[in-house]
Amino acid sequence: MPRLPAGTNAGRLSRVLSRVLSRVLSRTCALTLACCLAGAGLAACGGNTTTLDGATPASGASDASPASGATPANPASGASPAAPASDSGGGAVDPLKTTVDGIVQPFATAQELPSIIVAVSRGGTRHYFTYGQDVSAPISADTLVEIGSITKTFTTALFAEALSDGTMTRSATTQAYFPEAALSRCAAEVNLIEMADFRSGLASDPISVSFSDPTPSDIDHWPVSKFVAWFAGYKSKVPPNESCGLPATYHYSNASVGLLGLAIARGYGQEWDALVAERITTALGMSDTVPFVSDAQRPRFATGHSDKGAAVPHWPRFAWFAAGTLKSTPADMLRYGEAALGHLSVDGRPVPAALRDAFAVAQTPLYRPIGDSFHQAMAWVTQPVDTSAPDGALLAYKDGGTNGFNSVIITDSSHDTAVFVVTNQVNTGIQRIGLEVARALAASSN
Repeated sequence: MPRLPAGTNAGRLSRVLSRVLSRVLSRTCALTLACCLAGAGLAACGGNTTTLDGATPASGASDASPASGATPANPASGASPAAPASDSGGGAVDPLKTTVDGIVQPFATAQELPSIIVAVSRGGTRHYFTYGQDVSAPISADTLVEIGSITKTFTTALFAEALSDGTMTRSATTQAYFPEAALSRCAAEVNLIEMADFRSGLASDPISVSFSDPTPSDIDHWPVSKFVAWFAGYKSKVPPNESCGLPATYHYSNASVGLLGLAIARGYGQEWDALVAERITTALGMSDTVPFVSDAQRPRFATGHSDKGAAVPHWPRFAWFAAGTLKSTPADMLRYGEAALGHLSVDGRPVPAALRDAFAVAQTPLYRPIGDSFHQAMAWVTQPVDTSAPDGALLAYKDGGTNGFNSVIITDSSHDTAVFVVTNQVNTGIQRIGLEVARALAASSN
C-alpha cells in the first residue's frame, strides 16, 4: 500500500483506510496495522498462517492452486514440497472451513486423536484442514501415512484396465493364474470378478494378523507360496457333486484382493508394484505413493497409534500386499481422487484415458449385499450423496485401516469433489466422518 499523503486530510484518510483494512486483512495483520499503513507489504504483516515450526495450524489451510497447475519440482533430497499454507479469506468467514471444522473438531477432540487431516478437492482446488492434540507432529499435506485397504482400489483399477485391454476377462477362473498349485475344485472355480467384489467366499485373512502373534505373518516369514497354498485348499471338503456356492454372499476379504493382485501381475508378466507405479502413480505424479518408504521419505512418515494412544510399529508387508501395502500423502491422495473423478489432467499431467475408464468401471455398483444400505463395486462402495434421494447421484468411497492408521477416500462426481481423511490412530470410525464431510459439502454447493 502507498504511504499516506501529507496534509490536513491525512488523519481522516487514515481512519477510512483503517476501517477498510479491518475487513480485508487477516487477523495476523491486525496486530501490525501500523506497519501496513506505513507501506509494508502483506507478507511483512503475517499473511501466511503457519506455526513457528512450520506446521499447518489446526485452523486449516487452503492450496489455492488449481489441479491443472504445474507441479513444483521436488527438492534434491527427494522430499515433496509441502502444500502452501495460506490464510483463507483475509479474516472473512470461510464457509468450507466452517463446515469442516463443525464436523471434525468435535470428533477429533472426543477421540483425543494425535492428528487428523481433512483434504478436499473442489473443482480442482485443494484445501487441507488439520486437527488433533499432537501440535509438534501434525499430519500435513506431504506427510506419509499408511492407507491400508484403500490400496485395494489401486488393484481393482489395474484389474479394470486388464479387462479393457483384453489381458483378463471377468469370468476367467483362477486356475490359469496359479498353475503351480493343485487347486481344489472350488478354488479353481472362483473367478476374478468374485475376488474384486468380495463374493469369492474367502476368509478375510489367511491367518491371524497381529504384532503380538508369536508366529509372524509378514512376507519375510509367511511368503506368497504359503498364501497360494492356503488358497489351493479352499472348500476342499465340498463333495464333488455339490455346488461350491459361487458367487458367494458378500464377505469382505483381504485375501481375495491379495490373490487378485497376484493374478493381475501374472497376467501382465510384471510385478504388482511395477504395474501400480507405471500405470497409476507415475502417470499422476504421485511420487509419495509407494509400497516401500525410502530413506529420503522416512522423516515425513507419521507414527501410528493404537486405540489407546500408544505408538505402534509401522505395518509390515504381507503376502496379500495388493490389498493393503501402500503408503501415501494427503496431497497424493487428492491427485488420485481427482483422477478417479474423471479429470482430464492432474497438476498439468494428462490422465491416461485407460485409467479414467478403469476408475469408472471399478466404481460402478455391482450388487447390494443383503441387509446393507450400500452397493458394492470393485473394492469401492457406493451410497447416495443425498440419503433422502436413494436413486440420485452417488458417492464412491473406500476406507483403510492398519495397526496405527485409519483413512477414507471419497469421490462425488456430481459435485466434482474428492475428500481424503486420515488419522494416525486405529479404529476411529473415520469413514462416517468422511461421508459426513462429503455430504455436507455437497449440500452447501446445491
